[in-house]
Amino acid sequence: MTEYFRSVSVRVTEPMFGRFYWTIVENLGVATKFNELAAAAEPYDTWEEARQAGVAELKRREPELWADPSSG
Repeated sequence: MTEYFRSVSVRVTEPMFGRFYWTIVENLGVATKFNELAAAAEPYDTWEEARQAGVAELKRREPELWADPSSG
């Protein structure tokens, strides 16, 4: 079994006042380098709505995110 670690998180941003977007990102091993894996197409009215939607998408993608790349 190969050791494999991914650092994946949900971020919520507010690029325009009152418009919140979630993004699923993967840390690339450096604190400032991230790979965007998925993002909201439309804004949410609150930070919490965006966070919940982002977490739901992360859960939906869980099998593909945690698949061992050396097994395929």
